[in-house]
Amino acid sequence: MEEIGQHCSLILERLQKGEVYEIKRGMRKFFVGAIFVFTLLLSLQGPALIEQYIDHLQGHVEELKYQVAKLQEITGKKAEEIKSLITEWEERIETKEPILFISRLYDRFEKLKSDFNAFQAARFWNLPLTFIFHLDQGILNETLSSYRYGLSFTLTSIPFLIIGLILAILMTIPLRGSSNKI
Repeated sequence: MEEIGQHCSLILERLQKGEVYEIKRGMRKFFVGAIFVFTLLLSLQGPALIEQYIDHLQGHVEELKYQVAKLQEITGKKAEEIKSLITEWEERIETKEPILFISRLYDRFEKLKSDFNAFQAARFWNLPLTFIFHLDQGILNETLSSYRYGLSFTLTSIPFLIIGLILAILMTIPLRGSSNKI
C-alpha cells in the first residue's frame, strides 16, 4: 500500500509541475504530424495510379483496335462504316447474340479510344478531373489489383500535392485544438 501512495504522490507532483500536460501535448503534435504526412503521401500516389491506369487503358485500346481491324478486314469496311454495318446486320440477321457482341465490342472500342485521347490531350493541372470523368471501373479494378506504389516528381504531381496539402490541413485543424486544452 505504501508503494501505491508513493506513486500517487509522484503523479500529483508531476501534474503540479505540468509534465503530464507536456506529454499529452507532445503526443497530440506527433499524431497531427503523422496524419498530415500520411495524407500528403497518400495524395502523392495519385500520379502513379493515373500513370498505371493509362497504361492499362492503352493496352485495352490496342487490343480492341486489333479486333476492330480484323472486323474491317473481314467485312471490307472502313472503321466509320462498321456501326452502320452493325445496324444493317441487326435488321437482317435473326440470331442477335453475335451482332450484339460485335456492337458492344465496337462501342467499347470507341469509348475507350475517346477516353485515351482525353488523357493524351489533358494538361497536368486538369489530369485529376480527366481521370474522374473518363474512369472505367473495370480498368480501374485491374489497375488497383496490380498497383505498384511510387512517388512521381513530375508536373503531374503538382495538382495532387496541392490537393494533398489542402486535405492534410483540413484533416488536422480539428486535431490541433487550443494550446490550453489537454
